Amino acid sequence: MKRPIITILLAVVTSVALARPIISFTSWNNLIEQSSDIFIAKREDQPFTKGTVTDGEVPYPGEILYVLKGKAEPCLAEIWLADYPSDWPHPNDMFLVFSSNHGTNGTNKWYKAVEDYRVVSIGQAEWIRAWTNALAGKPLKEQIRVIVKNRLSALNGELERGKEEQKRLGDGLKELEK
Repeated sequence: MKRPIITILLAVVTSVALARPIISFTSWNNLIEQSSDIFIAKREDQPFTKGTVTDGEVPYPGEILYVLKGKAEPCLAEIWLADYPSDWPHPNDMFLVFSSNHGTNGTNKWYKAVEDYRVVSIGQAEWIRAWTNALAGKPLKEQIRVIVKNRLSALNGELERGKEEQKRLGDGLKELEK
């Protein structure tokens, strides 16, 4: 009788310990409030420091360029993201990170942003000076509003170009099937 209970108890404890909680997006205000660190980072053009996927999380080598909230400081760091396709984020892409957790492994600093809504792509790293100028002196929510508005505008442009390409390819396929 004791053996099945102990086995079940061990299975439950193990599954809870290994589970990676995924928190659903509730609102931007909650995201801002619940993120320990918010910063702009860029993906470094170097191999992963660990080169492994752990529970669907991948350590991307990154550089923190600009801090909006928290104790992060500009430095090289591991940024743990969900197991995105291998081509994202591209080296030298900048992204806004809403970190849910952070720490230090020896001399390496790490930040977690594993839910997809915690990462907002914002363009190439060469534009960091323009971003820092545009964000300087603004309150946190206004900084985030500026970034989100810019990303939404870029996405709308990408969607429009995608629709044009979709139409062109669809028309081409119909023409080629004749």
